[in-house]
Amino acid sequence: MEALPAKLFIEESKIDLNQIANLVINHITESVSKNIIYSVKELLENHFPKQEEKIEYYTQKEAMDRLKISRSTFFQRERRGIIERDGWNGRRPLYSIKQIENLLNDPEYIGTYNFNKPLNE
Repeated sequence: MEALPAKLFIEESKIDLNQIANLVINHITESVSKNIIYSVKELLENHFPKQEEKIEYYTQKEAMDRLKISRSTFFQRERRGIIERDGWNGRRPLYSIKQIENLLNDPEYIGTYNFNKPLNE
C-alpha cells in the first residue's frame, strides 16, 4: 500500500488542524508546567529544608522515675537491650522520650516482661 501524503491523510480523516494544534499546545503546556512545578518544589526543599522533628530526651534519673523502676533494674534492662541510650550530654547518657513512652505502652514490658526471652527478637 502506498503511503499517503500528510496533508491528504489529514483531509481524509477529517481532523481539524486547529484541534490538533490545540491538543499539542495543551500537552506541551501541561508537561512544561509540571516540570516547572517539580523544579521549583525541589529548589525550595533544598533551600528551606524541612524542620526535623525535635527529639527530646530524658536523663537517666528522669527515665527511671518515668518507668518507676530502681537504678539496678534500669541497668539490668539496659544491659539486656530493653532500654537503649540515644545520646550523651557530656558524660550523662540520654534516653529518648519516645522510647520510654513506647516501653510504657508495650504490653510485654508492663509488669510481665519475660527476662528469659532471648535478646533482640
